[in-house]
Formats: sequence, C-alpha cells, structure tokens
Amino acid sequence: NISLVSGANIITITAKDAAGLSGTDTITVNYNTSSAQGLQRVGRWFTYNGEYKYLVGFDTQELAVDSTIDYNQALDKFVQYGINKTRIWVYCYFGGEAFLSPWQYSNGKHNLDQWNTAYWQRVKDFITAAKSRNIIIEVTIFAPNNTDETSQWPSTTWREALNKNFNTNGAFSANASGHFSPQYFDLNYSEVSSSGKKLKDYQQALVGKTVSELGGFNNVYFEIANEFPVHANIDSVYPWQQYWAQQVDALTSRLVSAHSHDYSGANTTGIHYFWDKAYIDVMNFHFYETNPQTLSNLLHDAQTKGKALSNNESGDFYAAELNPQTRFAWGMFLSGGYFSLYEDDSSRILTDSGWIAGAKRLQILRNIVEGLKFWEMAPVDSSGNEYDSLVTQGPSGTNKQLIANPGSEYVAYFWGSKTTTPAKITLPSGSYTYEWYDPQTGNLLLSGSVQGGGVATITAPATTGWNDVVGVALVIRNASSSSTVYLSNLAWTSVINGWGPVEKDESNGESLSGDGKTITLNGTTYTKGLGTHAYSEIVYNLNSQYATFLSDIGVDDEITSGGSVTFQVWLDGTKTYDSGLMTA
Repeated sequence: NISLVSGANIITITAKDAAGLSGTDTITVNYNTSSAQGLQRVGRWFTYNGEYKYLVGFDTQELAVDSTIDYNQALDKFVQYGINKTRIWVYCYFGGEAFLSPWQYSNGKHNLDQWNTAYWQRVKDFITAAKSRNIIIEVTIFAPNNTDETSQWPSTTWREALNKNFNTNGAFSANASGHFSPQYFDLNYSEVSSSGKKLKDYQQALVGKTVSELGGFNNVYFEIANEFPVHANIDSVYPWQQYWAQQVDALTSRLVSAHSHDYSGANTTGIHYFWDKAYIDVMNFHFYETNPQTLSNLLHDAQTKGKALSNNESGDFYAAELNPQTRFAWGMFLSGGYFSLYEDDSSRILTDSGWIAGAKRLQILRNIVEGLKFWEMAPVDSSGNEYDSLVTQGPSGTNKQLIANPGSEYVAYFWGSKTTTPAKITLPSGSYTYEWYDPQTGNLLLSGSVQGGGVATITAPATTGWNDVVGVALVIRNASSSSTVYLSNLAWTSVINGWGPVEKDESNGESLSGDGKTITLNGTTYTKGLGTHAYSEIVYNLNSQYATFLSDIGVDDEITSGGSVTFQVWLDGTKTYDSGLMTA
C-alpha cells in the first residue's frame, strides 16, 4: 500500500506492508521548464518567456529583507517606470539587526546551523511578487565586502555572521590583520565550528539553500559574489568563484553570473578566468566609468565570447550625478551589455523624486532599444572589429560609439562639446530613415531620410535640444525592413485602470498582478495584448518610431453578459479612433 503526496517540489511517499508497518520518505524534484520559458540567454542578449527583453534595473540589495519597506509598492513603482530587473543580496550584513538574516538570529548572534524560515519565506514572496510583474531578480549569493576591513569584520553594529564573536557556532577567527581575507576565499580553510563544519561547508550550505529555495522561480538568476575578490589577489583566489559557479550551474538550469574583474573600477584584471567557462552565462562588472569609449575599450576583448555583459551597480545617480550615469547606461548598451543604477536606500523608491528621475532615464533607454531588433545588433563584427569605424564624423568631435546590425539598424551615440556638424556614416545601398533622440527626455529632436551606398551625411539636431554630458542618440533604420512591436513589450509612461493592474498578455483578471487568463475575443485566443478594465488610460511615448497601429479589440469572452466598453486611440492629444459602444 503506497500513497504519494506532492507539493512545493517535494513528493512524500508513505508505504505500508501487510503487517501494518509503515515508513515515509521524501523525494525532492527539480522541474525543468520549457527552454522558451522564464529568463534565458541567446548569446549576449536575454529572453524572457520566449521574447527578447532589454533589462534595465536597480541594485536594491536589501529590498527583500528590510521589513520596513513595502516591496509591493516598490515593485509597482518599477512597473510604472518600465524597470524590469533588480538585484538583491542573500545576506545584507550591512543592515545588522535591522535586516532579516538567512540564519536564525537571537541575542545578538547567528546560528549558522539553523535557517531562518521567516527570511526565506519573505524572499520567496518578494520574488513571487516580482514575477507577477515580469520583473527579473538577480540574486547575489555571497557578499564578502566586509571580510577584509578591520573596521567592518569586527563591527558590533553589523555583526558579521561568519565572525565567531557574532554566531553560536564558534567560527571563524580573524587573521593577524584583524579581518578574514583572503581566508574567505580558501576552499581548504581548516578551522572548524563547534559542530565540526568548515568554512566550505557553510558556503556550500548557503549555495544549496539559496538554489533550492529560489531556483524554482524562472524570473531569477544567480550571481556568485559581489565585487569579487574585494582586495584579495584575484590571481590567487579566482578558483573559489569558478568552483561556486560550477556548483550553482550543476544545481539549477537558471543562469549563472560571475563578477569578472578585480573588485571594481576601470579594469579587467582577471577577466580571462571567466570568459571561456561554459558554466558562466553573465560576466558582471562594476566599472564606475561613464565614458562610453572607455567602456568599449574595457569590454572589447569580451565582446566575442558569447556571454551576456552587465554592470549591475552604478555610482550615485542623484542630482548632478544623473547625467554622467545616464551616459554610463547608454555606454553599456552600446558595448552590447546591460546596466543597473545603484540605490543604496530602497526606501527612497517610494518617496524620492531623484529615484523617479533615474528610473525615467532607464525607461527612455529601454523604450528606444526595444523599438529595435536589438538582439540582432552588436558592437563588433564576428572577427571583433568595432563598428565604430563606420562613423567618421558627428556633432561632438571624436566622441562616438556605434552598435549595429549593418544594413538594417544602427544606434550611434555622441557626447561632449556640442556642434551642428552633421553625422557621417557608411551605409550599404538602400533607403534609410533616421531619428535623433535626447536621452534625457526621450524627445525626438529631428528625423528624416537618407540614401545608402557609401558615406551618408545626416543633419544634426540643434544644440539646444541635448546635453553635452549626457549626449545624443541617432537611430538609423533601413526603410525597407519593417517589424512588428507589441505594446505589451513596451513600457508605458503612465497608466490608469478601473480594477486591479493592467495586465500584459493576459486578460484583466482581479485585483492582483498576473491573475488574468488567456485573452479571448469571439473564440480567438491571443498570446499578446493588454487586459484592462474601464475606466482605463494607458499612455506611451512612441518617439515617432512607428508608422501604423493595428489592434483587435473587444470585451473578453470570459465576460458573458453585461460588459460594455468604448475604445479610443489618441495621438498627441487628438482622438484618431473611436470604436463606439461594444458589448459582450
């Protein structure tokens, strides 16, 4: 007599023999979703649920574990401004007792042999909330930044879990310098805890627990360590990160990211230890370098390695720093990568106009990029030759970068001293359209058409329309190539909905995000679309990138009677379409 009970990736098996004796065992099952579902990587670009998405985000390390913050409200702010990615740390040591710990914590000490159930439940609830909003979560497993600081390792405010003075397990001791580096990165470190466990055992436990609890979410990927190896010698300790990257890759089908240079700053020391490893999907950096040319130089040798490239933490972006950080974001895209701003106080997401200003800059970048087939674009050709050489002149002297799918689409970027010098770019034969955009506002500054077949000259916009620190973006498209862009793939600038949130690619549902059903009109089902409830109003800034708008409309078939609605389309304040009253 055998009974099976399943749930939450666990199957419980109870067996009873003829004598009535019984036994119970459990099996943990890891489910592999369809390759098209969740976050995936195709070369340097990400897809989510089978569609290419350009990720723009914030580094909000403590957002999931600071119980004073309503993360649902924060995530709603993300959706409002088109932010589709954020990063969290598993252990936010810098919060001390203010933040939840992954281990049990009482009387000022962690117990490294016992997990904090409330912590893991809150993090899972946070990721669930993010998933319902189509937001990607980068989970950083290790954060060793305080291990080599004599003021931080013994801090009675931060109470580092691996310091024996702040845990019940008697592990681990400070070195002669008063901290714990490079010992933290020693896979053979011999000191043992009171329960006989070594450092590697506790690190393995944290990796295993993190992956088992969070790896079931397909909107998650895992970063091994923040700013590896801090101030340790990367040439000595790189095997530590390689080892844990392999371990995570063996435990889950989720993508794996490695911090791929020495600590932080404008260097690529140690990059070669990670760029040819099949178990590493994402190469991450903290360059703190806002010059797009310097970023291109730093990343050049990595651009043909087939990895996703990311800078998941910026410098300060508030006030006067917003413009250079905006240029930083564009520089990463132009180098074929992704970018996140660093928010070191997640409470500001809900209240601070400075956060909104940063979010809007990222939204503009995403909107422009996702108006292109960016996944077909690259900063270099297959031999590693920069496409920048196609641009021989522009409105800011020699400051220029280019990402392109030659003959189809191009994005050129210029920054520095402003002039009205036209841009010159080599284009294959054909007719092309061009648009100049201000990355500060998203405004279309100038548009027109040009012929290819040699060096094309493109009139520059007035210098009053853009900022020399931020720069100006030039988008060029082959006029003969057309593509369909769905509104549900774009970030709106504002939204109102009569019941619950507007749903992307499903019907309106109820009051929660992601609770809709398949959109169905007159028996026809749709995988793309917007689910709304009257009164609703959705506003997009289309930047004059599109020629036509086409949509099937109606009351969803799940409403069998009583439903009525009027659909209208407004363009720049003018009503251009009215459906009249439509009923169920």
